[in-house]
Amino acid sequence: MSRSNRYPAVLVMVIVFAAFSVADIKLPAIVGNSMVLQQQTEINIWGWADPDENVTISPSWTEQTYTTTANQEGKWLVKVKTPAAGGPYNLIIAGKNTLKLEDILIGEVWVCSGQSNMQWPLSATDNAEEAIRAADYPHIRLFTVPNVFSRVPLKDCKGKWQACTPQSVKDFSAVGFFYGASLYRELDVPIGLVNSSWGGTLAEAWTSAQTLKTLPDFAHAVEDVQITDPQAAEELYQKKKQDWKEAFYALDEGMRDEWYKPGFDVSLWPLIETPLAWDKHKELAGFDGLVWFSREIEVDADMAAKANGFILELGPIDDMDITWVNGQRVGGAEELGFAATPRQYDVPDGCIKPGKNRITVRVHDWLYVGGFCGKPEELKLSPVNKDAGPSIPLAGQWHYKTTVSQNQVPNPPQPFGNNSPTALYNAMIAPIKNFAIRGAIWYQGESNHTRAYQYRTLFPAMIKDWRTHWAQGDFPFYYVQIAPYYYGPNSAAAELREAQLMTLSVPNTGMAVTMDIGSAKDIHPRNKKDVGHRLALCALAKTYGKDVKYMFPTYKSMEIQGDKIVLTFENTYDGLYALNGSLINFTIASDDKNFVPAQACIDGNKIIVFSSEVKNPVAVRYAWGSADESNLFNLANLPSSSFRTDDWPGVTQ
Repeated sequence: MSRSNRYPAVLVMVIVFAAFSVADIKLPAIVGNSMVLQQQTEINIWGWADPDENVTISPSWTEQTYTTTANQEGKWLVKVKTPAAGGPYNLIIAGKNTLKLEDILIGEVWVCSGQSNMQWPLSATDNAEEAIRAADYPHIRLFTVPNVFSRVPLKDCKGKWQACTPQSVKDFSAVGFFYGASLYRELDVPIGLVNSSWGGTLAEAWTSAQTLKTLPDFAHAVEDVQITDPQAAEELYQKKKQDWKEAFYALDEGMRDEWYKPGFDVSLWPLIETPLAWDKHKELAGFDGLVWFSREIEVDADMAAKANGFILELGPIDDMDITWVNGQRVGGAEELGFAATPRQYDVPDGCIKPGKNRITVRVHDWLYVGGFCGKPEELKLSPVNKDAGPSIPLAGQWHYKTTVSQNQVPNPPQPFGNNSPTALYNAMIAPIKNFAIRGAIWYQGESNHTRAYQYRTLFPAMIKDWRTHWAQGDFPFYYVQIAPYYYGPNSAAAELREAQLMTLSVPNTGMAVTMDIGSAKDIHPRNKKDVGHRLALCALAKTYGKDVKYMFPTYKSMEIQGDKIVLTFENTYDGLYALNGSLINFTIASDDKNFVPAQACIDGNKIIVFSSEVKNPVAVRYAWGSADESNLFNLANLPSSSFRTDDWPGVTQ
């Protein structure tokens, strides 16, 4: 038979198979072999079949069978009672076809979610080899939801349950694993861990449209992402991008006054060594927004005549730029996503003149580092004709001037992606929300830190949102307070930690403090074992009724006594102590709101704070810098959160 004659037969077989398979019962990925089901409750078993198809569920842990009928859309769901922890069991689902699920355990099921510090794999943590080698727990089962985003709630995801072995656990969430292992050792019951996390993501992406529509900051954005027609969505995005650009430009005096023109005087602008990321620069650290840079170079007449044009290279620029040479725009990246892309722009022949030439770069940093982030040798101007002469180095002193702060305008519109509102709820939470769980653990907040005041509302709303959709009441929700890391000199990160601290007012929540195990230079601290253990302490005490100490020392009240302020704490477990000597990172202020470093000493469950520079103190702050660590511990060896006694407006408000 010829090659061309074989294709029709294959096509017919596929069509016939597809026709018969429509009637087959189908289960979601999370309902499968080797799964863990929540003990002593009423779980959901669900899936799809033909409309009006009868479906029977027969669990091996009981003689009872359950029956239902698929609706007109082919959906079916059965509620099944589970016994106390045990197994392995089987589960038979029968209709026009029969499925048999095997090796099912019944125990405690937890969802592990958040951004990169939750997603961070066990293989990249402290003492990883030792932890992986010891991770042979056949009664701990792991399920990972793949990273996917969607404009609409999805019915299913991919993935499969696996027993925890050194091979299966190495790429699993380290925090999730250490949490589950701690529970398993204390409870001696099977543990199911569902990892649904994605690095660098925002809390609003994990929240449903139903809830975000009730929050004024997100209502319009939700309407936009729910536009499913691709052309309409693209047209709206392009319009919003243009509107945002015009609004931003209107505030930029550099564009208005044409600072890029060769005759514009920049001699009074300060100088900055370039390349140098802004987070390493005294004046620009923590600044997000527009900064103009200008550099004058000399080009001899012979090179200008022979060059046949030039190539301008500036290395990577974080995040966006527009670049001019002698007033002529030669290139730019005006959208997010190019922070790591080296800039290389063609300078047309004739643009560079003999003598002095002006290079002007408008840099827009949206978040985090900012600025020229390459190596000195990456900054150069090279003639196209190599015979014209060597490249002219551009590293060194550039004039600079800030204009618009990012806080003055909304965030730039972005194409629909994993950080769009609802995108991750739709694709990574909605498909698993029917699966019965005991509770959830959460590690996120870094990506929302510049909007910490907003997080006070958003984070509790997200918790309530999940509880609503799981329909299991106020299930336990335990989370990690973000660790110290140098985001810049302002207090945005401390304000985010404060928002997380305030979320403890939400019923049935708990917080693990990591103020002693962060890293000023690494947003991903490698000690995930203590993080998982501290989360487990919350669960063991609050969910499982174990007699364990889980709370961190918590600021309660203050009293001004002359030139000192006395702070009272609760959850001290009979005392406080300073790790490695004296207390650090206390500051104190009078009503001028100028905080200065303070001395602090412990007196039982109280701390006395004072400074010779402040005679009439009114407020104290502790570990309020973004990278400040805490060495204040209670006698349960748990560190204090950062805190403040004042309620003065913060930088994110």
